[in-house]
Amino acid sequence: GSIIAPQGFEIVRKPDTRPDSRITQLWQRLSRNHGVSSTEIRHNPVASYLEQLGASDPEAAARLASTLQQDQNTMKTPVTVLSDMLRA
Repeated sequence: GSIIAPQGFEIVRKPDTRPDSRITQLWQRLSRNHGVSSTEIRHNPVASYLEQLGASDPEAAARLASTLQQDQNTMKTPVTVLSDMLRA
């Protein structure tokens, strides 16, 4: 995308290099070229990961789901639990 911005005494069109714009462009490209559902990943990354993991390794997905269920009563978020498991 591009933006219109003042430059000196002129109004010019230049590439939009803001980080949020670049991230949006990346998600659009992933969706267009690879069929990635960015909405699901961005709004519920843990559920999306569990779904992908379940397709490739159902046993690992079951372990993760069980761990998430156990840690539900702690102050940890699902993303923190997942991060801890990946580091272990």
